[in-house]
Amino acid sequence: MRPRLKITSTIYSREDILDMIDDANHLKDKKARRRLQVILYAFSGKYSTHEISKLVGCSASSVTNWVRQWNEGGPLELVQNNYKRDRKPALTPEVVEDLLGHLSFGLVNGSENIQVWLRERHGLDLSMSAVRYWYDKLIDSVFNKKEFELPEDPPENPYEVDMDKRRAEAERVKQRAEREWLRELAA
Repeated sequence: MRPRLKITSTIYSREDILDMIDDANHLKDKKARRRLQVILYAFSGKYSTHEISKLVGCSASSVTNWVRQWNEGGPLELVQNNYKRDRKPALTPEVVEDLLGHLSFGLVNGSENIQVWLRERHGLDLSMSAVRYWYDKLIDSVFNKKEFELPEDPPENPYEVDMDKRRAEAERVKQRAEREWLRELAA
């Protein structure tokens, strides 16, 4: 059986950690909330690293690192962002502005359609999760924070994508491949 994790800082009580989790929920800070949940489980002394990782939904090494950070510097050390961003965002401001224009006038919609549009119009090959990330970020910024100005006139759309037509073509290709496979089996 794995040893239980130990929290060496006695400055904070269980109630203090619960208050910090409530604050993180209120601020919608998922990263801080998850890390503080790990600390709460470790604070109880009832769980091993592996058990906490399953309860919170992260790796065991993350649990160990977060408990170590808490022990070294408390909540500030735990939630600060130590990583340096060395890669550029996938979408440049020009692409964001173009996408916002197309979204606001309904010229593109849906993650799959946006993914194809970004590939064809801007040569960006983003994963579906990256497309959803950017879509959520743009929608939040436009409708909640009003950071971006929406264009008054609809943008030109020379790369309009007809997803129904693409799906129908993919279905035809699939059916053709199945027919050929059945012919090969029958022969």
